[in-house]
Amino acid sequence: MPETRKAINSIVILPLLMLPMRAALAQLAETNFASVPCHVAFAYPSTWEVVRDTVDPQNDCNFLIRPKDWQQRLVSHDSVDLYTISLRSVGGDPATAAPENGFERRGSRWVLLGETNQPTDTVSGPGWRGWHGLASAR
Repeated sequence: MPETRKAINSIVILPLLMLPMRAALAQLAETNFASVPCHVAFAYPSTWEVVRDTVDPQNDCNFLIRPKDWQQRLVSHDSVDLYTISLRSVGGDPATAAPENGFERRGSRWVLLGETNQPTDTVSGPGWRGWHGLASAR
């Protein structure tokens, strides 16, 4: 089986997430996803799917958001996953939970650790806040 490399879009939102994915694909029909125990709700394109991410079997609040045809896209991009979004909903204080989830404070900014330690963007809404970052992994 060929090795699969991933370009992982990681979003860690603490403690409540409302993530509309409308901006990128506004013209497509949407489907809604909600997980009450994880305090997560968002809309996503109907041509995509949300599945539980089993990378950490102990955490039921890790999800993958990806195109339904992700396997065909993987083949057409030399086994590099360019589309899958990894979403983890983690409770607690963001500054405390962030280091445990791949984020590191550098001066006044947070970075998402990976091969290139990318700066993050702060995201927030009523009752929640967190950081969004893009990292690549092999």
